[in-house]
Amino acid sequence: MKIIFVDIEGVLISLAAQRLGDQADPACVARLNSLAAEAQAALVVSSTWRSQDPDELTALLKTWGVTALIAGVTDDLSYLDLTSPIGIRRGDEISQWLDAHPEVDDFVILDDDDDMGSLRPYLVQTETDQGLTDDQATRA
Repeated sequence: MKIIFVDIEGVLISLAAQRLGDQADPACVARLNSLAAEAQAALVVSSTWRSQDPDELTALLKTWGVTALIAGVTDDLSYLDLTSPIGIRRGDEISQWLDAHPEVDDFVILDDDDDMGSLRPYLVQTETDQGLTDDQATRA
């Protein structure tokens, strides 16, 4: 199984789209759809948006035009270590999800932040103001 871990803001919601409210940029959605279809990959939401009800989040992504299968969300582990100056990284949350899903044989991370720890080599970092670009989708 192939997985695309996807952040929402900075990947699907560009800064320009954010000015219009929490709406995805249609061009970014189209790029994600093309990537997922070409790679035959499912999505796992690693964004802070994962705190929404999973069914509501899936419905929202579908209303934005996301066509890929949404295989789940990563857990929010930020509450585990409030005393550490570094804290829990998003990469730690992705690692936990991967540990629980040994059927995953390939993955990529799309995010505008780089807090991936040991998973940084799998990150295709986007720019908050542009969201997912053609070049980044090709790299992924």
